[in-house]
Amino acid sequence: MSETEPWFSPPTPGGAIDFCSLELTAPVAAAAIAQIFGERAQTIAAWCAIAARQEGDDARYRLWLETFKRLRADSTSAID
Repeated sequence: MSETEPWFSPPTPGGAIDFCSLELTAPVAAAAIAQIFGERAQTIAAWCAIAARQEGDDARYRLWLETFKRLRADSTSAID
């Protein structure tokens, strides 16, 4: 996989979402993966954070950690 190729580009009406883009923010990532993956979104965000950490990519790690935290907070507030 090349560095410019996103590791995951689901088909979307507006085109592919580059989930590895540093311009991507946690709120946008959380909304996108929640819409695409539903209940599995938290798990996917967690695995993305773990993968980024193992690869030493601190910026991507922080993005996915924040995304995971947002998804977790959203699911917790939905229960309350």
